[in-house]
Amino acid sequence: MKVTRIFSLGVLGLALSVTSVARADVIDLAYLYVEAGGTMSATYNGAYYGQGYNWANGIQKMATQNPSGALASLISSPTWAVCSEITQDTTFSYTTYSVDLLQNTRGAAKSNMIRQLWGEHYDASWESSTPIYYGGSYGGFVSGQPAATAENQNALSLTYAVLEILYDFDGTLASLNLSSGLFTMSAGSDTVPPTVATVQGWLNSLVLPSQYSNPLPILVEMTSATQQNLITEIPEPASVSLLVLGGLALLGRKR
Repeated sequence: MKVTRIFSLGVLGLALSVTSVARADVIDLAYLYVEAGGTMSATYNGAYYGQGYNWANGIQKMATQNPSGALASLISSPTWAVCSEITQDTTFSYTTYSVDLLQNTRGAAKSNMIRQLWGEHYDASWESSTPIYYGGSYGGFVSGQPAATAENQNALSLTYAVLEILYDFDGTLASLNLSSGLFTMSAGSDTVPPTVATVQGWLNSLVLPSQYSNPLPILVEMTSATQQNLITEIPEPASVSLLVLGGLALLGRKR
């Protein structure tokens, strides 16, 4: 069953607007493993990313520590994230990342398209403890993986669809085409699980932000100059009202 956390940005936006004035949000992240997905096989800006079909992509489980700031403190520990930068890797060592709302790092147009995609297709049931890939010196794919399961295919498809929006969306639906632009994939180079048809189908089902009326999830992007940027969803926080009240009280004292 598909389980997705979706809620309004309004109250949280107020909380963050009054609490993020004092300091930037940061968090330390360390890569643990790919939770669900498959082998990476795509081309970006003329360069092929697949490395002999032995690199994985999909939903990554990341260890977290030392969150600083109201927004960073809402990130789950550990957190499950999707890569938003194909040209860099993650590391098993902790790296300090900046944290901001996706619309602030990528602009409203791309952010809303990704949030729509995420709301329609992200499944919180992927967030378990069944790694398919460790990477580095830990041995690569777990035996029997990547299995041609719906979970693996969908997790990998979400990652690729996010990258297509980030690299090629120009405000028109026609730009979301895997056969052209900076980010491309082809069925001929696809690997198990097959994803090209799924990714393109999901992209074709998107509508422009002005035509989408369903609630959108709150996504944040965690960025680093040296490691792969990542996108994660903020679970609906029970403490939002407290953050708002605390922020308003702070403003009151400054008057």
